Amino acid sequence: MEFRSAPFGSIRDRLSFMRFLGLGFEDAVPDAKTVWLFREQLTRAEQSRSSLPPSTPG
Repeated sequence: MEFRSAPFGSIRDRLSFMRFLGLGFEDAVPDAKTVWLFREQLTRAEQSRSSLPPSTPG
């Protein structure tokens, strides 16, 4: 029984994630490469930010 319900749990999880992101069925979803490239850009930006001296409040 658990084997049969596994796909439905996966579908339900994806639907809840789409809802969380505010996506509808007709919305375009980025492919894995696009997400990977975006993550790489965020990582590089964070590395650049951490190499800067700390700012002083003023």
